[in-house]
Amino acid sequence: MSVGSAPDFAVEIHDLTHVFDDPAAGGDVTALRDITLHVSEGEFVSLLGPSGCGKSTILNLIAGFLLPTRGVVKVQGKAVIGPGPDRGVCFQEAALFPWLCILDNVLFGPRAQKRDVSPEQAVDLLQRLGLAAFRAHYPHQLSGGMKQRAAIARLLINDPPILLMDEPFAALDALTRLQVQDHLLNIHEEFRRTVVFVTHDIDEAVYTSDRIVMMSARPGRIVDEIIVDEPRPRRREFITSAHFIDYKKAALSMLSHEA
Repeated sequence: MSVGSAPDFAVEIHDLTHVFDDPAAGGDVTALRDITLHVSEGEFVSLLGPSGCGKSTILNLIAGFLLPTRGVVKVQGKAVIGPGPDRGVCFQEAALFPWLCILDNVLFGPRAQKRDVSPEQAVDLLQRLGLAAFRAHYPHQLSGGMKQRAAIARLLINDPPILLMDEPFAALDALTRLQVQDHLLNIHEEFRRTVVFVTHDIDEAVYTSDRIVMMSARPGRIVDEIIVDEPRPRRREFITSAHFIDYKKAALSMLSHEA
């Protein structure tokens, strides 16, 4: 990059404020105030903060499901005016179609868009996620972790440069959660996608992220960030290291102050 040139950002948020009309609260509620955030191409950024601080709202604004009350959201240099194929979204629930087998679930997006994606490409992706042997199974026949991996495969087959993930592992048991985290990190390493990741789990944020964006209680503001300056690919030994404990203490201290 030449001296003085602008960095390449996958996501740019400038002076963002978002207000909801909430009759139950007696009027308008300010969910986010004065948010400015840049996410570089290929970066893994987690949003961490108290419940109700607007983390998921930021994700929905980047996805184009919501439009800001004030401010600008850009993806790859263009203002967001609605959802688009350049952003893939993964929610807490896998939301697979129960009447389709796993292979057909993965291929649903390309077929709907009339894109030339072969079943072999989908099987290859399922293989990388440890699901190729279950491609003919239906969602009710899979465990929670397997369903979530299938949902990630369905996301990746559409080849979005940006992955938006809203607590996708929150409903999983502890062991399965660790396994799926590692699958996600392997995908991040191999495909070099930009990831914006919402989580309440400090360990998860530290283990997965390049940067943790710390948010205040409502109205949500960005109050600090933690740079996780650790090599990739990440190894599980990292969570027993002194560095990991230091990152975790820093995040706990910031959350305690903002709760």
